[in-house]
Amino acid sequence: MQEKRIIRSQCGNTFIFTVAQQQRFNSLGFNPPKRCEECRKKKIKDGPSRHEVKMKYKRQKFRNHSEDVFDH
Repeated sequence: MQEKRIIRSQCGNTFIFTVAQQQRFNSLGFNPPKRCEECRKKKIKDGPSRHEVKMKYKRQKFRNHSEDVFDH
């Protein structure tokens, strides 16, 4: 295994994906990152995407509906 250069999906710059990082990602079962650490922090700071908000709403709606069904 050797270091990889990855092009950031958000800002287009490249970053080094070290051997240690690759081993950690592999051991956790994660895919290689698409964003650098700076872009990940910015994404977290910006808040959830529209898709994430929509999915959260659907999960809440499903939970509320399933509780109503089981109460009867």
